[in-house]
Amino acid sequence: MRVLQVIDSLATGGAEQLVVDLSTRLKSLGADVDLFLLRAQGTSLERLASNCDLPVLGGSGVIYSPWQIRHLAQHLSRVQYDIIHVHLFPAQLWSCVAARLVAAPGCLITTEHSTTSRRRRNRAVRFLDRWMYAQYSAIVCNSEGTARNFAEWVEGASDRTRVIFNGIDLGRFGGKSPLDTQHLLDTSGPLILCTASLRAEKDHATLLRAVAMVGGLHLMLAGSGPLADELRELSRQLGIAKRVHFLGARDDIPDLLGIADIYVQPSRVEGFGIAVLEAMAAGIPVVTSAIPGVSEVVGQAGLQFPAGNERELAKCLTRLLADADLRCKLSSQGRARAAKFSIDQTAREHLSLYETILRAPKPGSSCRDSLAS
Repeated sequence: MRVLQVIDSLATGGAEQLVVDLSTRLKSLGADVDLFLLRAQGTSLERLASNCDLPVLGGSGVIYSPWQIRHLAQHLSRVQYDIIHVHLFPAQLWSCVAARLVAAPGCLITTEHSTTSRRRRNRAVRFLDRWMYAQYSAIVCNSEGTARNFAEWVEGASDRTRVIFNGIDLGRFGGKSPLDTQHLLDTSGPLILCTASLRAEKDHATLLRAVAMVGGLHLMLAGSGPLADELRELSRQLGIAKRVHFLGARDDIPDLLGIADIYVQPSRVEGFGIAVLEAMAAGIPVVTSAIPGVSEVVGQAGLQFPAGNERELAKCLTRLLADADLRCKLSSQGRARAAKFSIDQTAREHLSLYETILRAPKPGSSCRDSLAS
């Protein structure tokens, strides 16, 4: 089976990490997998893919430029794939247009990685989305919350929707960290970690306000994004600039988890929450906002607070810092919960879906028909 995974880029993020991990496991299961990026940036994930002998193709131009259709169409006319699996917008749009232009024989599949998106706030694009998703044989949703929200946005697609939970390489987490906390941060106080791009939907502002209410602890923010300057200024206004450490984009998340005492994910929107899963696998007590997607991952293995409520988040942090037994309990429960979300299981479920899609269709039917049948 020959598979092409298409994504905007391999910048740091949950969807991007999943694509590399999934592709690696699919290859170990016997699939021939290529990666096509709308834009290459020389990231650590690109290097990881190359080290795993995954061909990284494409990578030119502006992600939102329609010229991407030409690059994809040229590649699809040269190489025939059984499955073309697309992640994120606008790769989802460019891929289905390119596949139609060259009548690519491969079956189109896409994954929804979030319960919502900025695009869906604009009702004018609903017609475009309905057309776009109609081109796909299957739509994979990474949680039940994502599936519910997708069904509300794109009517009539439920027969092509499948929930396959994300997974991680459990072996990467839980080891001893080589990082020297005193050298890295010049502090020996309790450490909170949050790994997320600095964007509005991740709601770092609520986390900063909660940290300002709890004395003594330090916060590590691993990630980059458009709100970096705004969040730095907020930390100064709150009087906690010396306790908030902006680490930028990192490729050593397992090491950072190894020195953290608590992991916090304050997002207002999250399709699944791979970062939360990684923290649980590392045995770090987690605190998350109570939102669809993340709540499915955490279950009873973490503390949750109403999204956007800094006072309730501060109470959760205070409670955890004061209760060693609770931290130990959540650490153990988190590891057990994380073990249910292995990337190996995720890959097997994807491969099974691919095989279902590719079953010999009846005369006159299409790839789309095989999933519903």
